[in-house]
Amino acid sequence: MRRYRAVVLALTLALAPSSLSAQTQVAVSGFGGVFLPASDLLSGIFPLEEFATEAAATFRQKTAFQFGGRLTVWPTPRFGIEAEAIYALSDLSVDLLLPDPGPPLGLAEAEDDFSSNVFLGSVNAVFALIRPPLEPLVVFVSAGIGFVSRGGELDDGTEIFEEKTDIAGTWGFGLKYGVARGVWLRADVRDYIYNFEEDPVEAKWQNDLLVSAGLEFSFGG
Repeated sequence: MRRYRAVVLALTLALAPSSLSAQTQVAVSGFGGVFLPASDLLSGIFPLEEFATEAAATFRQKTAFQFGGRLTVWPTPRFGIEAEAIYALSDLSVDLLLPDPGPPLGLAEAEDDFSSNVFLGSVNAVFALIRPPLEPLVVFVSAGIGFVSRGGELDDGTEIFEEKTDIAGTWGFGLKYGVARGVWLRADVRDYIYNFEEDPVEAKWQNDLLVSAGLEFSFGG
């Protein structure tokens, strides 16, 4: 009898799900929010050979609406891996300062906006700082690596950014609160930090903040 019990026990253990798969939770979320570039994109002196002069120009992405989605896998209640993709409808603002032939001699100022967009994506490690066992609340921090890509055209169809994609480091924090089984309200702040470089001016460090809120749906766990 003892040997038959051992066979039954072995088969039961083989067919039973592992503790890891039993704990693993998968979540998908959609969100919207605000894209907040914290610094100018470019600022410097640009030669204008056609007019035999130079112009001081400042380029900056404008604060804009952004939206996107996330896929999160929680192998344990405390640790997760998350991928996200975000699209921001951010126009490019240009401030121009150039010599005015006068009279009188001086400087002329001009400002204009051009249609453009920003696409961001990243993979992040997520750690739950607060996750009470009897409360549907999770407070978390995250860090990872991502990219920032820009697109847009001038009125004549000329590309503003030519194949301009930058590698970024990311960090952030957020919280989510369960409102029903497998349904969460979620809010996030994430920062994309990277170096934007364009000749003939010096590279500038960028901080693109993304503040978002949305719904998350979780499965398993």
